[in-house]
Amino acid sequence: MIEREIAGDWSRTNDHGCDLHHCLVQPRLLEYFGCNKPSEPDRILPLWLVLEEAPESKDGYQVVYSEEVGMFGLASADGVNGATFFGYYGTFLEAYQGM
Repeated sequence: MIEREIAGDWSRTNDHGCDLHHCLVQPRLLEYFGCNKPSEPDRILPLWLVLEEAPESKDGYQVVYSEEVGMFGLASADGVNGATFFGYYGTFLEAYQGM
């Protein structure tokens, strides 16, 4: 799905200078704390990690995918409570550019 969206343009970058070849990771299912409105209880979201801004150090933003919602979004491995999901952006490239 991601490769179709990239459509051969592997030179594409974003404001954080992420190189797609370097930052894409083997997808793995992880649990993230959801950022909710104060009136909503926190919930744990199962999301597929597909891109890490800094794969070696695990710092920075992550692009994740929700099978339940069918959208990509942004997260961080080093949130206050651990891995934290920030919100949906739509397609992979929309999330990638939103970093």
